Amino acid sequence: MLEKMKYTWKKIYAYILPTFFTIAYLVYLFCIYEEWIDCKALQDSKQFKDMLQTLVTFMSIILSVFGFLIPSFLGSKGESATLKYFIKYADMKLFAAKLKNIVAVGLVDIFITCILLLTDIMPPIVLNIMLIIWLWLLFFFMCSSYRFISLMISLLLTEKKNFVQKAGNNVSEDVKRKLHQDINSN
Repeated sequence: MLEKMKYTWKKIYAYILPTFFTIAYLVYLFCIYEEWIDCKALQDSKQFKDMLQTLVTFMSIILSVFGFLIPSFLGSKGESATLKYFIKYADMKLFAAKLKNIVAVGLVDIFITCILLLTDIMPPIVLNIMLIIWLWLLFFFMCSSYRFISLMISLLLTEKKNFVQKAGNNVSEDVKRKLHQDINSN
């Protein structure tokens, strides 16, 4: 039961967390506009533009990590029994599609972030709509990136973690089952 819940969580958390944070921000905005709380909206901060520039840098670094890990992953295809197993049993079309999706979301989020730097010429309603879309995409990008980077790192470092048996370099059944679950959940 617990394994099934973990498996389900791994499949949906990249959608649940961004939705939660976006709804929380919407409630926060509503409370501000109804004057229930005496706070400022995110875009009213003096540091808003600095935050946006920092987030562009952050997203660019994450995208460059993919640029490093994917060639490393593909370049080490034949070196590990675990990688061979992954390549043999993973749905590579789905894997590639999800990676492309992450990169596309990251690029779109960078573009929206750059547009948000123009807060001084945007009507407030457009700014709030853009900010809400940006917030959801940002958290989706972070969650999805974390999931795939952790999968690729674990595949690249499996031998150092003793997932592969030293004698004969064969993969144990437990490792196969765990890897198969990780493949299917990502």
